[in-house]
Amino acid sequence: MSGETIYNILAAQEKKEQAIANSSPYTGQYEKHMETPEKPVYSTFYEKGKEYDGSNARFFKQRDAVIGKNIGETVDPQNFLKRGGGVKHTVAPVPHEKVITKAPLDMHGGAAGVFGNNIYGDGRNDGGLGGGAGDGTYVDEDGNVQRIGGDGSNGGDGTGDQNGNDDYPGKGTYISGQKNFVASNIVEVSNMVPKRNIDQPEYATHRKDFGKNPVYLDRVKGELEQEKEFVRSIEERKAQRQRDIYSQYVFQLNEQERVSLLNKLKQKFKEKSTAYNKMPLSKDTMQGAKRRTELEKHVSDLEEAIKKLDKEAIFVYKDDPVNGQWTKNAAMEAARNYASK
Repeated sequence: MSGETIYNILAAQEKKEQAIANSSPYTGQYEKHMETPEKPVYSTFYEKGKEYDGSNARFFKQRDAVIGKNIGETVDPQNFLKRGGGVKHTVAPVPHEKVITKAPLDMHGGAAGVFGNNIYGDGRNDGGLGGGAGDGTYVDEDGNVQRIGGDGSNGGDGTGDQNGNDDYPGKGTYISGQKNFVASNIVEVSNMVPKRNIDQPEYATHRKDFGKNPVYLDRVKGELEQEKEFVRSIEERKAQRQRDIYSQYVFQLNEQERVSLLNKLKQKFKEKSTAYNKMPLSKDTMQGAKRRTELEKHVSDLEEAIKKLDKEAIFVYKDDPVNGQWTKNAAMEAARNYASK
């Protein structure tokens, strides 16, 4: 024996499988993954000079990739999102000093004097031999320099001369510009006088419009009358339009025409009555009976027509299928109105 054992064979087989698994992008244990890829039958000229021979494109497929920007090892997974693990940026506090940009006000509304230039100078100079006098000027609300009087007299007392007579102390003091608005408003309101119109008399009974109706009442009454007149005109136009429509379908028969029709009907009634009375009574044939029946009907119709036309007023309406109902009602209403007069 050459010293080979089953353990050496298994160890060699495991090393071979491990080497194939490390060189292959696949981790499966199937035989198709373990076999060596075949050489291609197509040209691989464009693959020359590269690390792989291009025999199988899927064999050299990229195993992993990063979505987004690759940040490398800049983030430590152990300290990621831990409290207090971020970079702290601290800025040293900057000291701020309060700067007064508005000068205090003096008794004239101007800025306080400095080194004897305004009304209230401090009366000092570099030599210490007495203060320079104020020149009698001040700064108004708009920032303009105003002058009250002449220059102050020079001397150690540092006084300023207003109009050559009044002396102001050349101290560096100033009057406070604070104002008590509450007290000022109280005084202003207490001294107010109620306003009165120029033409308002002392007594209300002496007014020009006293005891008279206000002007707005007359105006409102006029507007109401105009509105009523407008509504009345609309109703009148509507009634006139209704009458015009009625006149086409309902109208009163003219008196002359009524009398003429009545006379003609009476004449015809007389003729039919005479013909009816002349018919023989002994011979009762079929033709005679028919003739007698027709004459009786004509006489009855003529009597009814004469009875209607014999009235004082006759209203006629068109009895058609479309307008028959309302025209009949309109004619009856017109007859009632005529009878009520």
